[in-house]
Amino acid sequence: MLRHRVYLKIFEDALRSVPGCENVTLPYWDITTPIPTLLKTPPFDSYVVPIDLGGSLGANYKTRRFDQATIDTNLANYDVFDDLDTALTQSLWGASGLNPSGFQGFSISAHDGGHGSIGPTMGNQNVASYDPIFWFFHCNLDRHWLTWQKNVRADTLTGFKSTLRGNTDWLSDPIIYALTPWTMTADATIEQYGGIGYDQLMGGPAMAAFENKVGSMEASRNFTIRRSTPVSVQVKNIDRLNIPGTFRVTLLADGEPVARRIFFQPDAPRNCSTCRKIGLISLNLRVPPDRILDRKLSVAIDVLDQEHMGTRFPLSSAGNPTISARLLLEDG
Repeated sequence: MLRHRVYLKIFEDALRSVPGCENVTLPYWDITTPIPTLLKTPPFDSYVVPIDLGGSLGANYKTRRFDQATIDTNLANYDVFDDLDTALTQSLWGASGLNPSGFQGFSISAHDGGHGSIGPTMGNQNVASYDPIFWFFHCNLDRHWLTWQKNVRADTLTGFKSTLRGNTDWLSDPIIYALTPWTMTADATIEQYGGIGYDQLMGGPAMAAFENKVGSMEASRNFTIRRSTPVSVQVKNIDRLNIPGTFRVTLLADGEPVARRIFFQPDAPRNCSTCRKIGLISLNLRVPPDRILDRKLSVAIDVLDQEHMGTRFPLSSAGNPTISARLLLEDG
């Protein structure tokens, strides 16, 4: 979210540099509604890239999307709406890096699931930004983040730090957490972009109460385990650098898919300096207990854009990831 806000602001500034467009701002597409007619008509329905992208993409690459019915099915299968709602109920931002929790974890899941849901172009990190819908999709995610910031009073740097656990020095570290390719560090996105606003922030049932469900807490505190609380299943230490592109992790119970997560990344992650910083990642899935208890569980990884080769990716080639499952606790 930190990087996306910078990306959107720089793109808006580029648009405003065009004579006559000095006051233009990016609109957002509320992903809980169908794609607006505007985005399904030229020039927003597709784009032909005017350069040769090389490899399998080649010259005259044209962006592609799924039809609305397929998008709706994908958004439901990847729990995108649930992730958006659950993110807004989190009292904490979470940890840094690509193994996050709290708001950041659920927001990233919604982001990656949204990319994979919309179409082959949006699911391919190498070309996703060429689809015009990319910008409207990310503008809505920024609105989602701002909603959370306002609700937990994290729209100032001091307030944001109060939602972090542990050391907060990474926010200003120009080496570990610089927002490449820009020199701006993470804390600057909150200090310098505090004036960003939208005509309407998000609301609804997700705003009913904050939760603070965690996998462990200090023994000196009281805690509760509720029957309705989902089980947290984590697929740990996936070697993303071996996987050629955006991939899906599916939890199966007796061979039936019960939860899915998408991880959005380039086709050649070993060539990506940011990817190499965190080569091992973990994905969290929250599953209702009655969907997995007393059933035989397994995990599968599929590469989304590899239909011509077969999508299933061997777990052994993904570093033989491990599985952990735990009941979530909350303050009693």
